[in-house]
Amino acid sequence: GLIEGLSTSEAQEIVRLIQNSSALRPLDRQSLLGHIVRKFPTLKTDLTGTANRDKEAEPTFLYVSTVSYQRRKAELDDLVQRQIPENSKEIAVARSYGDLRENHEFKAAKEMQGVLMRRKTDLSLDLDRARVSDFEGAIGDVVAMGTLVELQAVDSPEDIRTYHILGAWDSDPSQGILSYKTEVGQAILGLSQGSIIELPLGQDGHGKFRIRKITPKSAKEANL
Repeated sequence: GLIEGLSTSEAQEIVRLIQNSSALRPLDRQSLLGHIVRKFPTLKTDLTGTANRDKEAEPTFLYVSTVSYQRRKAELDDLVQRQIPENSKEIAVARSYGDLRENHEFKAAKEMQGVLMRRKTDLSLDLDRARVSDFEGAIGDVVAMGTLVELQAVDSPEDIRTYHILGAWDSDPSQGILSYKTEVGQAILGLSQGSIIELPLGQDGHGKFRIRKITPKSAKEANL
């Protein structure tokens, strides 16, 4: 096909174009990148963005599930509508006590104001970057957001781990839900069944795992 006829430099340029395209759905982008990286394994680092020298050209989108977006939006709304106004009242009351140099209530309220305003800024920026999806329609030919991935340790076949790869703000270790932004998520994105990958094992260092099975599973099928 077309991919087989590409040189490495041409494939690298196509990877860059796909990564920066806002016209592609997240799942379509991942599927295309997965096919290319299987033919050009050396581009794996470009796929995850860890070796992209032009950091300014990298897309800054965060792909997030509907539930996680709604939670962060609710947190921002609570900050703006309740916490920040309450803090402003506390500052006004503390200011009325006079002598701001020795006014501990005033200092505490002002410090809290800084915390609240920084959190408001962070949430606003994150929500602006967010692209909401429930990650439906994954094919299951490569690891992507919206897939359930079964990994088997190469040296210990009885060690089988299952991860549900979802959005940037999705994480629930008890259910095996993993953000695509995590170290493990980034390492396995785009890989196909049978691929062998070295993954971090916390305090135990690293271990080699084989991708045993990939199954489509959307965010709607998770208990987020």
